[in-house]
Amino acid sequence: MITLNISSTTNIDEKELLNIFLKLKIPCQVIKSLSSVKCIHNIFTIEDGYKIYIFGDIDGNEFKETIWKDLKKLMLIDCAFIQYKNEYMGCILNWPGVFTKSNCKICEC
Repeated sequence: MITLNISSTTNIDEKELLNIFLKLKIPCQVIKSLSSVKCIHNIFTIEDGYKIYIFGDIDGNEFKETIWKDLKKLMLIDCAFIQYKNEYMGCILNWPGVFTKSNCKICEC
């Protein structure tokens, strides 16, 4: 299972997010939330958040080429927090396979 935590200043309806997964025939659950996010100059803001549980078994590279590409475009985001099984937990830009140097320029992952 993959758990994806996303926050964005763009307010998207949960059904819009689900349509990305329906199109690819991947079972998932979307839960809406609110997130506090640290911005530049150590200022915090509130963003709409979503926790997405992805139940299909999908390869990390395939995930980034299909689902992540669509989510980035829809939500106007560059980064998200992902947990992939018990193998990886952290910034999606460092997954799969990066454990020494961060590819994320947005947060201090």
